[in-house]
Amino acid sequence: MSKKYALLSNYGDLLVPISLLEKIVDQCYLVTTTYGSNHNSKKVIDEVRSIERFEVYSQTDLDAAIVQQKLSSDE
Repeated sequence: MSKKYALLSNYGDLLVPISLLEKIVDQCYLVTTTYGSNHNSKKVIDEVRSIERFEVYSQTDLDAAIVQQKLSSDE
């Protein structure tokens, strides 16, 4: 049976718990995609790269960003 992958995309980065990091770096890939030749087709993978760089953030960093986002949206 071949592996299946899910492409998680948005205009941002995926933040994952450190407990998942080793598995993600070992088993996941960064890809670039484009849409197929006709406008109704799905994305196709153009390039595949291993994950080589990452940054570590704390729960405090995440909480501060959530608070800042809420304050900005209330304006």
